[in-house]
Amino acid sequence: MKKRVVLKRYLPPKYIREIGMGILLAMLLLPYFMTILYVVPSADDFANGLNVLRSIQAEGNRYSAIHKITIDSYMGWQGTWSSIYLLSFLLSVTQVNFGAIRLILLLNALLFFFSLWYAIRELCGAFVDGKRSGIRTLMLAGVILTGLSITTPKENLYWLTGACVYTIPFSFALLGACHYARYFQRSTKRDAVICTILGVFAAGGVLQVAAIVNFLYLLIVCLDLKTRGMRIKRIIPFFAVLISALVNTLAPGNYERHQAFATESILIQLFNAFVNTGKILFERISALMAESYLAGILICLVLVIFCSKKTFRHLSINPCWCWAAAMIGTYLSGFPVALGFNRATITIRVAFLLDVTIALFVVSCTAYTAIWIRQKWHTNIRISPSICFVPALILSMNMVFVPMNSMIFYIMPSELLDGTMLRNRQDQLGIIEQIATSESSDVIIMQPLTQSVILKNIGLTSDETHWVNIAVADFFGKKTVRFIEQRE
Repeated sequence: MKKRVVLKRYLPPKYIREIGMGILLAMLLLPYFMTILYVVPSADDFANGLNVLRSIQAEGNRYSAIHKITIDSYMGWQGTWSSIYLLSFLLSVTQVNFGAIRLILLLNALLFFFSLWYAIRELCGAFVDGKRSGIRTLMLAGVILTGLSITTPKENLYWLTGACVYTIPFSFALLGACHYARYFQRSTKRDAVICTILGVFAAGGVLQVAAIVNFLYLLIVCLDLKTRGMRIKRIIPFFAVLISALVNTLAPGNYERHQAFATESILIQLFNAFVNTGKILFERISALMAESYLAGILICLVLVIFCSKKTFRHLSINPCWCWAAAMIGTYLSGFPVALGFNRATITIRVAFLLDVTIALFVVSCTAYTAIWIRQKWHTNIRISPSICFVPALILSMNMVFVPMNSMIFYIMPSELLDGTMLRNRQDQLGIIEQIATSESSDVIIMQPLTQSVILKNIGLTSDETHWVNIAVADFFGKKTVRFIEQRE
């Protein structure tokens, strides 16, 4: 009993809760960073790396080569000018060195999780008085446990090309929006410059992210117009981001690539994209509700807010508008995807960002709604020992219907501990070594390959004319490469 009194005297209960939640959050994130040790370059990394190295040799200058690659891609492939420039620069520096690529992916993962934390921190700052908030940690854990739980991050966190085109622009979009909101509050040149640079870069990434960052910036402008009226200098960053997105959208390469598989008229394509976007979002939301702990976490978040002794800021906007804005923002982020692919199926990397976006919007809107209801109805539930067990009970019931072994946050440490990732890396490095050291120009590799849910494979097939086989063969100076997987 004395120990408990001493502990309570020097470390108040609120610190115990926050430290405990911080430790749990660190344990949750640790496998995401440890997995990077087992990454091997894949597919486009070899094709783009070889293209960069050849361009540097032809141009005689790194930056001239990068400019040329960016322009050629813009004119003939896609408009993601900032992502192509960044990817080409990183490949020119690393020269597809495996250790250097892992370091870049580590920085990418740090930036991604930092952007999520920073966005939630700024949102909580708008809701909650005081610097420390367990609600902030709970919201971040909620986004990670839901938005990152059903789609493998192999193409967003463990693939250099995917990181440069999708994840880094997404992180910049969140950070840029936060600094744009702070610029409206403090009107400092520092925030104006930061939000403009980050927003312009994000809008130059994949169109999915370009739609998100433009929506977030426009939403901030509209909120300021509602409260303080029009101020021209404050909307300059938004117009800069909009111009960057238009430059991305109007790239000739987008249309050449799209017309290769789109046979309908533009009106039919737009209508199909409108319908397919709804199908995609319904599929992702249904998956998050049915295959993750989203429902249980949202109920726990509401309960914590109702029971909290913290002072919340006055919220004047009806939460219905927040939910409407979240629905519009999510829909806009999915529309370019449905239009570009001309179908209602999406890639893993697109699904990953959609899941994170939906989770971030839903968790934030739920917290806002709970605080608004508490203020409107003057809800002030006193915490009792029985209430403390309610969140655990809710999550336990949620786990009964959704098994944990299907979650990414369970699969990832399992693959780390049982050696799946280690075997996968050894198998892939063995394939690369055989290709690099083979004396034959026509390389045929026959060996087992340990499959991983989390890690991305090189992508070789038994078809020597497959584009990945051609890219790997060219990278290692071979005529052809074939890989025939043997079953153990």
